[in-house]
Amino acid sequence: MGSPKYAELHCYSPFSFHRGASSVAQLYDRASELGLTALAITDRDGLYAAVRQWKHRISDVPPLARPIYGAELCLADSSRLVALVRDGRGWRNLCSLISKGRGGCEKGMSLLTIQQLAECREGLTFLSGGRSGPIDRILLGLDSSLHMASWRPRGPWGRDLGRRDASVTESAAEDAHVSLVKACDEARLSALLRSRRDEGLKARCQRALCQAGELREALGDRFFIEVQDHCLPEDQWLRERHADISRQLDVPRVATNMVHYARLEDRCLQDVLTCIRTGRTLRDAGTGLLPNGHFCLKSAAQMALRFADDPAALSLSVELAAECGFDLADLPYSFPDYPVPDGHSLQSYLEE
Repeated sequence: MGSPKYAELHCYSPFSFHRGASSVAQLYDRASELGLTALAITDRDGLYAAVRQWKHRISDVPPLARPIYGAELCLADSSRLVALVRDGRGWRNLCSLISKGRGGCEKGMSLLTIQQLAECREGLTFLSGGRSGPIDRILLGLDSSLHMASWRPRGPWGRDLGRRDASVTESAAEDAHVSLVKACDEARLSALLRSRRDEGLKARCQRALCQAGELREALGDRFFIEVQDHCLPEDQWLRERHADISRQLDVPRVATNMVHYARLEDRCLQDVLTCIRTGRTLRDAGTGLLPNGHFCLKSAAQMALRFADDPAALSLSVELAAECGFDLADLPYSFPDYPVPDGHSLQSYLEE
């Protein structure tokens, strides 16, 4: 059995303002050091890093990690999907989606519907977005449609998995019911709360399944479930739910690491950027910071260790990367033929 291979398909550059802590050059240099086959820059709602990716590719020492162009696209519910460009048509469609998302919102914002994604899906590969995506947000209780059964995971994503959100307002009927059971013994009350928790989990899992089905129907067989493992308490539970959804809908899973910085030592800079973005000090930032140092670029061997029970998710990253063959040099740009007076070139007429 050969050594594992891996391509990182979800990564922020500094153009994801105050999120990405490493420059495009640093990211590709590190990816090449680690032996990654490819690296996708997927900044939020834009292709800002594309020219730097291309310049790095045509430099005197081309990177071993091939550049892939992509973006994170924001949906109407504030969740995000990753779109990767496979060919020239995909590039045009992604540019169109970004323009539509930006054009319908105030400056600095972007919103798209699933229908808009479906209309421009040709030439693109879509990933479910990991922690920022609609499926994971539902599973973790972070979507806006939750009511009484609102639960939060650990870390910067919210509260401990399975812990009630005290800010949720109970209905009058439930208040009366809880008042009644307070007279019961502690064991019966504990059993009731455990039952309600289980019902909430089942409801969330069912809604996540429905959401994944809607995305699969809209985006076709170029939609994939993104699985991640940052050594957080809820990661294994999430991956089990992803596997359930994958089996029921026949949607393949692909491993990513949602990279925020190139090297482990860049974590401190990322913490500072987070504080700038949120308007807090390092002392007060708390769980607003990323919880550990596992959001850096990782080698294939490191990722294989995390996904030892799901090697297909790792190998699929390489397969999807191989399909993304688009290069900026492929764009058939041409300037319009502007008429100039006799004896002038375009440049001389412009200078005059």
